[in-house]
Amino acid sequence: MKKVMSLLLGVIILLCGNVVNVHAETNQENLPDYEVVEEFNVYDTAIQENTDEISTIEPRSRIKYRVTKLSRKSEIGAYTGQSVSGEPGINISLSQMKSTSFSASSNAALNIKKKAEAALGFSFSKSYSIGHSGSRTVPATHNGRKVKRAEIKAYRLYDKHTFKVTWTSFHVKNPQYYGTYWAKKPSGYHYKMVYYYK
Repeated sequence: MKKVMSLLLGVIILLCGNVVNVHAETNQENLPDYEVVEEFNVYDTAIQENTDEISTIEPRSRIKYRVTKLSRKSEIGAYTGQSVSGEPGINISLSQMKSTSFSASSNAALNIKKKAEAALGFSFSKSYSIGHSGSRTVPATHNGRKVKRAEIKAYRLYDKHTFKVTWTSFHVKNPQYYGTYWAKKPSGYHYKMVYYYK
């Protein structure tokens, strides 16, 4: 009886070992042929903002609006359709990609648009032409895997401002809430670097 149990135990251990080996080989085979290894932003320093609020003339009989800035953060936009690539050892220059133009935008109501533009310091409908700069070197290996080539894709990058608007009038002295809005201004590019493996 003991011999039979020992034999069965040996068979089970052998089978389990084979399962583990097959599973390990399957994991290796299922590794993706590519992966995004880095994401980074490059801002266009040539874009300037007017930080001084431009005064707007409002007749006394009309409602007066006040803009209060709430937040500002980067937001990734659409893919530009442009990319550059290179093989291991190559220094990929982002300036190989052409400058593109994209516009600012906002969901601000028409009657407060000029006031909000003055407060934030830029036109909500202006188009900006932004170039590419910077570079990345393609390594021969990454995480123990041989790199075949690398590709860097460019996405539009915006500064997104959120702001609150209140109003007063000749008869209403206490500020009244009017709404919360956003405005986006082109600020540069967001890049995704992809490695393709052998």
